Amino acid sequence: MNSFDDIKKKVELETCEIVKQGSAYIVCDIHARFSIYLLNPDPTYPIILKDRLNEIIERIVEIDKDGFIYNDINHPNYLPPFKLNDCVWYVDRHVGLQNWDLMNKYSSEIPIIAFYSFKGGLGRTTSLVLTAIQLARQGKKVALLDFDLEAPGLATLFSNDFPDIEQFKGVTDFIVDIMATKFESDKLEIGNYYYNINRQEIVGNLGGELMIFPAALMSENENSYLSKFSKVNATFQNNQASPIDILLESIEKDLKPDFILIDTRTGLNDLGGLFLTRYASKSFLFFYGNRQNMFGLESILPKIKQQNLKFYLVNSPVPASPLAEDERNYFLQHSYNLFSDLYYEDDSPYINDETAPHYPIEVPYNNLAVLLNNSEKLKSLVEENSGNNVYKTMSSLIYEEKQEIVPQEEITAEIGKELLEGLASISPEGSSAAEYEFHTSEDLLNKFYPRKDYKFIFDRNKYLILGEKGAGKTALYAVLSNKEFAIDLAAYCEINDGEMQSSTWIKGLDRTSDYPSESVFESIMGEDHKTLRNFWKLLLLKSIKKSKDNNVYQEDWKEFIKNARTFDPLDIDDEIKKICSDLEIEKTYITVIYDYLDVLIREESDSRGRILSALVEVWRSIQTYQSRLSTKIFMRNDIFEREVNLTDKVKLNNHISTISWDYDQLLNIVWKRVWQTNKLPLWMKDMISDRSESINSLGIIPELAEQDNRKLLERLLGQYMGGNNKAFPYNWILYHVSDTKKQIQPRSLLNLFGETANVQIQNKQFTGDYPLRPASMEMAMSKVSTHRVQDIKEEYPILKGIFDNLSNYHQQFPIEESTLENALSKLVDATPELKILPIPEIKKRLEDIGVLYEYKFTPKNKEKRYHIPDLYLIGMGLKRKGPGAHKALFGKK
Repeated sequence: MNSFDDIKKKVELETCEIVKQGSAYIVCDIHARFSIYLLNPDPTYPIILKDRLNEIIERIVEIDKDGFIYNDINHPNYLPPFKLNDCVWYVDRHVGLQNWDLMNKYSSEIPIIAFYSFKGGLGRTTSLVLTAIQLARQGKKVALLDFDLEAPGLATLFSNDFPDIEQFKGVTDFIVDIMATKFESDKLEIGNYYYNINRQEIVGNLGGELMIFPAALMSENENSYLSKFSKVNATFQNNQASPIDILLESIEKDLKPDFILIDTRTGLNDLGGLFLTRYASKSFLFFYGNRQNMFGLESILPKIKQQNLKFYLVNSPVPASPLAEDERNYFLQHSYNLFSDLYYEDDSPYINDETAPHYPIEVPYNNLAVLLNNSEKLKSLVEENSGNNVYKTMSSLIYEEKQEIVPQEEITAEIGKELLEGLASISPEGSSAAEYEFHTSEDLLNKFYPRKDYKFIFDRNKYLILGEKGAGKTALYAVLSNKEFAIDLAAYCEINDGEMQSSTWIKGLDRTSDYPSESVFESIMGEDHKTLRNFWKLLLLKSIKKSKDNNVYQEDWKEFIKNARTFDPLDIDDEIKKICSDLEIEKTYITVIYDYLDVLIREESDSRGRILSALVEVWRSIQTYQSRLSTKIFMRNDIFEREVNLTDKVKLNNHISTISWDYDQLLNIVWKRVWQTNKLPLWMKDMISDRSESINSLGIIPELAEQDNRKLLERLLGQYMGGNNKAFPYNWILYHVSDTKKQIQPRSLLNLFGETANVQIQNKQFTGDYPLRPASMEMAMSKVSTHRVQDIKEEYPILKGIFDNLSNYHQQFPIEESTLENALSKLVDATPELKILPIPEIKKRLEDIGVLYEYKFTPKNKEKRYHIPDLYLIGMGLKRKGPGAHKALFGKK
């Protein structure tokens, strides 16, 4: 036995093997020696233990449950003994760092926020000051305490512009003074220990102020400070007056600040542990992406986990490019692995989930912060990016901690049920596909969300409308199929009304019997290019004729295809030109609209690409010689990029518009739909109507921005989603319904709210603190994912086998590349329709469509790893598992 670790392991193993009844406490004392204390043991235990451990054990003693030793071991102010098994416990005794095990919390009505860093030079003090200024600019009184006593610097940030600050005592002076006066706080004047700053150019004009408590009187000599510093007893002792307690009580009683921000000592020490464990209601923990700092995170995070402390990780300072990515990746990989061991159970978040607790707040490197010595620099940093910066983020996290959202209306069972019924009705019924949603003008009024930028659908020069499945292509197709609604939308988009009144929109392709079916398109897959062009031209003529004569006979598609093979293209072109000439004479317009291309024309080799290329080529030609006859071809992005092959394809860019959504627009779709149900409580109506436009023919058009949506979601769900440190509802929803490209489809978001309401209706959960429950939304994700997986199987039928059966070959993600390829190989062997695709092509397609993502955080010399986002993971029957098995920490094996 040559090391402490060897001896410790031997004592633990022997004690666990021998003691099977009563309790045994293995205590390691401050001299690294071991003793065993036995409670209600078998009489043979002391003899056997002494025989086996005689050379390495200090003592073996039987104790009473009411005795001093038992009470000391189980003292309520400190962490309980660590459980090795049902009978054996381990207790660590040490001179220093006792405060990291402290369980006795200080009670304060004022939020106390600690800023801690393991190493110096990370911008901790700068961040504290700038965050405090942001709070002051919101009208808050903020006390700043410098307890980085070995390297104080808080006051120096202000001393050039406020030289009088050097004449004020600080926290060290208060602690020594209170001890010298035998803890009689009435003899001390708190005003002697802080300096007030309320100059408007720093704190703004809302009445906020900063109260700076320096580490010590800056003007006194060095020896005097060292003498006082040496007397500061940072260890909290039960039943004794604590100088820090008295300081905080005096600040709270006499100054009544809104917040107290504490700059703590760097590294592993009792003072840092004291503020994190006893005083702070929440902490910001500053680290950097290198080995030294990650060692610090590995050292303190288990203690923080044991204490169940609230905290935010901060990565500071993130260097400028090109170093930023390496530093960020190093930080994320280590924090994710550590959280997976300590916090995450079987269902780990995605490593790049910005709402998860392992993902840090990022403070970017800034040259101004290197030498921060005057008010002008402070002002510049606070106002950077118009004030919307990381310090505003941290101030919001602090400020929101104190705010309480009080509903303007009581959530009665009647109000709660009615709102839930409204939300339940907003998601698509039967199928999630949009084509089932817009049958009538009333459907469009209640469900379609008008956007000013939709003017492109009335631009005759834009004839290719691209978007992902579910992005709203078919919704726009439905709008153009309803002339009255289309004209109203054009007016909203400020399009010339006279031209719209002269316009007719006709269907060039639909899923009715008047148009080619899947079998018809299957039968032309082998045709040559001339036949395919003729096919589309003849279908165009048929569609225009049908729009003028609803009694067109049922088409014989075999004869139709025969005509496409045999008709002279020039003769067909002449007929089309005759139509264009008539339109010119009549001063009217026709727009032919095509949708369902991905549904009616299945993917097979390059056949679909050839058919669609012919369609685009026909219309590119028509558009070159006239302007009265135009088209709108709604097509999936990936099909156009991968399968459509034309000469000078790049020149089509001027004729393409792409449908995309930002997150707040998607939330506005939710608000529109639930508004139209007329089942909203008054407070929700007010929040929506204040940021909306209402047009009779188009319905209400909510225009809530990010902050509006954050407030509304907090009113619906509460400030946080469960116990996640940073999972505000706005962030949580964004992550959970996004694919790997951070794209969200409208129907996924609608399904999330609709299914959440359904969960609560089924459970009769109509009342509570908030209308929606985070747990219900988490449960709803199962159906949302199932719907999305069904959508994507319809969208990419060639990959159906992957979505249906991958879970049979591997269930847990993230996954190493070799394991993924092995699972895919077995799946392909068992699925004939997949055999036409090589494994690399399958991976690429899954990545292209936002289902699979390669980690960008893989350490050097390690195998690549892949993940699948929750939007697909659950619906595919897969599970998320964090890297690394749970260690034997805190009872996890």
